[in-house]
Amino acid sequence: MFVFQAVQCSPTRCMGSVMSGPSKRSSGTPRPKDEILRHAKHFFDQYFSSIKRMNSPSHARRWKEIVGEVDTTGTYELKETELVYGAKLAWRNAPRCIGRIQWSKLQVFDARYVSTTREMFEAICNHIKYATNKGNIRSAITIFPQRTDGLHDFRVWNSQLIMYAGYKQEDGSIIGDPSSVDFTELCQKLGWKCQGKKWDILPLVLSANGHDPQVFDLPDDLVLRVPIIHPKYPWFKDLNIEWYALPAVSSMLFDVGGIEFPAAPFNGWYMVTEIGARDLCDPHRFNILEEVATRLGVDMRAPATLWKDRAVVEINYAVIYSFQKLNVTIVDHHTASESFMKHWENEMRLRGGCPADWVWIVPPLSGSLTPVFHQELLNYNLKPSYEYQDPPWKTHVWEKDRETSGNGPRTPSRKFRFKEIARAVKFTSNLFGKALSRRIKATILFATETGRSENYAKMLGEIFSHAFNANVVCMSDYDIIDLEHETLLLVVTSTFGNGDPPENGEAFARNLQAIKVTGETTPDVEYISSTCMPFVRMNSMPLEFPEDEGTNCTPTTELDDDIGPLSNVRFAVFALGSSAYPNFCSFGRYVDTMLGDLGGERMVKMGTGDELCGQEHSFNEWAQEAFQVACDVFCVGEDINLSDLKATLHSDTTWSPEKVRLADVQEPADICSGISKGPSHRWYPHERIPPLTMRIALTRYLDITTPPGQQFLRILATMAQDEGDQRKIKLLATDSIRYEDWKSHLYPNLLEVLEYFPSVNPTPGFLLTHLTPLQPRFYSVSSSPEFHPGHIHLTVAVVIYKTQNNAQHYGVCSNYLAPLPIGSEIACFVRSAPNFRLPDNPHVPIIMVGPGTGIAPFRSFWQKRYLDIQAAAKDGDVKKPFGNMTLLIGCRHPKVELYREETQHMKQMGVLTQVYSAYSRLPGKPKRYVQHILREISDKVYKEVVQERGHFYVCGDVSMAEDVNQTLRAIIQEHGQMNTAAVDNVVKRLQEENRYHEDIFGITLKTAEVTSRGRAEAKNRKSTSSS
Repeated sequence: MFVFQAVQCSPTRCMGSVMSGPSKRSSGTPRPKDEILRHAKHFFDQYFSSIKRMNSPSHARRWKEIVGEVDTTGTYELKETELVYGAKLAWRNAPRCIGRIQWSKLQVFDARYVSTTREMFEAICNHIKYATNKGNIRSAITIFPQRTDGLHDFRVWNSQLIMYAGYKQEDGSIIGDPSSVDFTELCQKLGWKCQGKKWDILPLVLSANGHDPQVFDLPDDLVLRVPIIHPKYPWFKDLNIEWYALPAVSSMLFDVGGIEFPAAPFNGWYMVTEIGARDLCDPHRFNILEEVATRLGVDMRAPATLWKDRAVVEINYAVIYSFQKLNVTIVDHHTASESFMKHWENEMRLRGGCPADWVWIVPPLSGSLTPVFHQELLNYNLKPSYEYQDPPWKTHVWEKDRETSGNGPRTPSRKFRFKEIARAVKFTSNLFGKALSRRIKATILFATETGRSENYAKMLGEIFSHAFNANVVCMSDYDIIDLEHETLLLVVTSTFGNGDPPENGEAFARNLQAIKVTGETTPDVEYISSTCMPFVRMNSMPLEFPEDEGTNCTPTTELDDDIGPLSNVRFAVFALGSSAYPNFCSFGRYVDTMLGDLGGERMVKMGTGDELCGQEHSFNEWAQEAFQVACDVFCVGEDINLSDLKATLHSDTTWSPEKVRLADVQEPADICSGISKGPSHRWYPHERIPPLTMRIALTRYLDITTPPGQQFLRILATMAQDEGDQRKIKLLATDSIRYEDWKSHLYPNLLEVLEYFPSVNPTPGFLLTHLTPLQPRFYSVSSSPEFHPGHIHLTVAVVIYKTQNNAQHYGVCSNYLAPLPIGSEIACFVRSAPNFRLPDNPHVPIIMVGPGTGIAPFRSFWQKRYLDIQAAAKDGDVKKPFGNMTLLIGCRHPKVELYREETQHMKQMGVLTQVYSAYSRLPGKPKRYVQHILREISDKVYKEVVQERGHFYVCGDVSMAEDVNQTLRAIIQEHGQMNTAAVDNVVKRLQEENRYHEDIFGITLKTAEVTSRGRAEAKNRKSTSSS
């Protein structure tokens, strides 16, 4: 769906070789309402089609808004995502650009907020700084306010943001660039003080809101210059030739959806022939061809000696050599031609056409040696577009002339002569950092089960708000259509269970996979079969990156053919997890991998925070690195003190003696007494918890059993009255290794911490606002809703354990539930586990492995199967038998075997085919676990799971689940006679087909040997990575 615009040719003449041609629209003339709506209709049909929401309610609502705005005001405003989409599409549609394969990587700076020329200047300076990027040129566009009535336009009077001046001498000769002579004279008339040198950079001439222009000198350190030298001819340096690194067109009009933006400077990077063949060799430009040929010593007496060709090749070679020597982005015309052909082929396949002006696309050098020379191209105009417009000095109505005509913007009551208000304003580089920070958006996504990722995401938001416009969003609230338009994306996420996303991250995970499958940034997830959570887990395998991964600081000297759908997104990921799980930080790795595979630019290596060792310390280090790299990437934050950043990581807003000093202040008695009337204490509502008593808050809302984190201890240290207590707490708060040892040895709850440090007396307000919220405990439902209507059964082990200093601790939820009298009401919710259920086909075999309380969900399975068998018998549907249902359970000895009588009854009823019990503490007998039983019945396991395509279920702690997984792999390898790679493929297929199911919980503290081993391994990994 396209909007076509007629070209300037006629049936009897072709204007394809005309440089710019007449302006397609009269300058300063606003579009009529009906024309705006016609263009807007086509544009928004394109936009909503691109995000797969064509004719949706949101499409209808947006169109209604636009019609209402146009009817009321004569125009309308584009939303930021619409503006970004339009700017990129306009580049894609540009028929004269050879480098359009990069169109999706255009960085769009929205400067529609500016109102003065000074603000325009700051925005342009930031554009130049970002785009130059120390030589690693990045394509960008800055879009200033749109045209309204045609009398209040914003314009950049320069044809390019960076231009060399040209001075005409009395003898007719010219110093500098001959093409800039007229504009240089205009600048001088406006008050610019020139130096009259060959390589003077012209000032920016800017007009805002229809007012007269003002002149602004570009800071010297903002313009990157490249001295042109030759690797073979030393004399080339004596020619005193240079060129600027950034080609930024500033005179064209951006036309999108019926809205015109007269000021929208944009840049790409140079193709070598633009400088070497055109700027330096054209007769009306610097024209150094003869001088170079003379220095080369070639015969110039006749054209047949091809002296011009020999000279222009050496000049182009000198240009590309000089740029590459300084690591400044440039592309040769052969590579550019090949990349355009790739783009042309893509466009023909995707859009059925590609507008291209052959005269402009074919390079001015090596014509027939490039593939574009031999390609027939069709030139036509599509909308959105970048259009030529009349130079502003030809159409501008000066304020002194408006005073007599009464037209145009209102002028100040005080009359200024133009030369008095046209002045050169110089800024140093550090003055325009803050303006850029207002425009660079950083989106911080989080997914969490316990709230910890959210807390870290908010801390990250505070850090990045020092230099960026940071916005923290939960993944479940994020609109996936915004993803391709993100400039900077930061992700903080945990992993649920043994590799799954948190519940509020599942939709985001599916969307990422769907984008990869379809290549579309707004895919229809429902039609993508490979986005089940087991597939996500299998694509979350750990990745190893080189040490310098993520810096991406090498200059781009080639046009990249492989542009992913998220090629414009810079990202960084911090993953939280526990190394006790085999799939450590699995979901974070998945997000990091997918964003990279989809073309995103990884700024820093993915950070991991292990809850067994130094998670907070790891986050602090990663956050600082991510912030510093992001500032470098976006050229902001130069004036930010690193100590301020560190203070943010450890900041708090709580009163403390170190920050507040109390002093007696004498006030008039009547005022004091008036203020003091009423209660002596006031309580204020807080967003974290509802109004309640302190007891209820500590028992039902806040976590007082988990050891406090280092940031909590930092604040607690300020409340210690005893210097010894304060010193000890500060040591724990700042030394992550000492803290982890203390936590793992004592695992102290809040009460024990306060007993260890008796001089600490925290206020209730501090506890209410700083204690971690109490997290829900998840239990597998051990009853079928059909077997026990209106009831939910849980199978809970009551946890009581002792720490290494012999202090007795109690499991929070189990010890809450155990003593409750019958009939008590409890607060609970049900979280679905759609992948952990009986198979849709009741005739396939299933094997269930559930030692201890891991038997819980399988009780609901056999109850459901029992009812299904009864229903089938009642209906006479017994043609095909139900699949085998095998149960493996484990416990210490038969006396503590859960549901022993019930399982035997179900076996007798034919519901359970086999029940195997493994006892680990029988006197005089070796320990037996469910893994031993699996090996003993390995023939049955291989036959039912692999050959008969059955389902395999595991429920229990993560250590057991990993052992069971390894046992199953060994069985498949042995009976299938496979190598390790083949076994991996079989297990992966089981997970992709949702035939391998896990319901896993973390290692409990009573498994001391496993916990200690996990912490020791995590500590060792951390110390190794630090060194």
